[in-house]
Amino acid sequence: LLGWVGGSTLFPLWSGAWPTRPGDKVGGAMAESSISVDPGSARSGRVRLAIDSIGNRKHDLALVLGDDITKVPLTPDGNLDLTGANRPIDEVKAFEPGHYIATSPNLVAGRYLFVCTLS
Repeated sequence: LLGWVGGSTLFPLWSGAWPTRPGDKVGGAMAESSISVDPGSARSGRVRLAIDSIGNRKHDLALVLGDDITKVPLTPDGNLDLTGANRPIDEVKAFEPGHYIATSPNLVAGRYLFVCTLS
């Protein structure tokens, strides 16, 4: 489920179809060419994401509804086109190595890609 595609890191997150339990927490870490999250699923609704940057470079984070990175079109310069239907559900601006980010997107049931657009 981990991979490196077109300068972006990805990881699908399941958002369950069972009743919403606000505040489910998903923790994770971002390093060069990888993102890990635990647990790999959460209930639909408000989900607390807490991600550490453990790599040596800055990272950003885009949460995109989808389960197949190859279905996300590329721009002419080869980056993921995160506009229109591929617009991120939530985004975190670039943050430094050794820093921690937290966000709480409201997720509908489905699969999500965690994408770092910085290479």
